[in-house]
Amino acid sequence: MIFSMAKEAAGKDWFKLCMKRLSDKLSLLQPTETSTARAIGFSKEQVGIFFDLYENELAAHYCPPSLVFNVTKL
Repeated sequence: MIFSMAKEAAGKDWFKLCMKRLSDKLSLLQPTETSTARAIGFSKEQVGIFFDLYENELAAHYCPPSLVFNVTKL
């Protein structure tokens, strides 16, 4: 099944064809463990601090959501 109208989702066949067509541009990566330092830094307090800084920057330098990108993997 390429696409199920009832489920409104693509099927395994679609995924296989897509991966075959784009195999030179896409790849599947194996997940890696989260480092201890990263896990410790991911606390409610640290997340709050991050979003406070983020909100201040957005207020100081307006940037529409369409121009906000995740660049951690570049």
